[in-house]
Amino acid sequence: MRGPFGFTSHLVGDVRYLDRRFDAWVEFDLDEVQRRAEHGLDSITDRRSLEALASLPLGVSIPRARIDPIVLVMLDAAPRGAVEHHGNRVRRRWRPALKLTGVVSEVRSLVEGVRHVAILASQAPRGVVVCSARKPQRSSMDWAAELGIGVAHRPLTGPASELLPPRPKAVRLGPVHWRLLETVFDEALRAGVIVPVSEVAG
Repeated sequence: MRGPFGFTSHLVGDVRYLDRRFDAWVEFDLDEVQRRAEHGLDSITDRRSLEALASLPLGVSIPRARIDPIVLVMLDAAPRGAVEHHGNRVRRRWRPALKLTGVVSEVRSLVEGVRHVAILASQAPRGVVVCSARKPQRSSMDWAAELGIGVAHRPLTGPASELLPPRPKAVRLGPVHWRLLETVFDEALRAGVIVPVSEVAG
């Protein structure tokens, strides 16, 4: 599937994150989706839990003695399937189940749309589709361009036309980004956008 600004794959609509609303275009890691389903693991959106997981490299067994005691408490309380415990060693199994190809806000005002996606500057390519009879004002377009946000206009009748392409930025990986990905994944599960293979087979 292809969306606005060339964003591709699956659409997860009406995501709510930090008092903002937007549509997310994502590519799923189907292996991780299935692994989570086998362990009954859905999304992990707790900030402290994600920070604890971030302290471990993926798939590497780490001695418990080398882990901060406070972090170790969080890891011991992590949901089944997030980490593995083998004697005095801990291994992170959890990884993001998707990546963002873009986020889009569809609104009547470009200023409103920019406010919804501006905070995601280091998280994903961003775009705003303005649904109105008139195209956005030049001053608003300049503001969006300065922030690297793409702009498209959808009139009351007819298809949308792209006025300004988004400017990609480097994604800042880590717990903050992971929390966004987990929020989107949670919405994808709730809306039935992604269904684990085990559920289909059952």
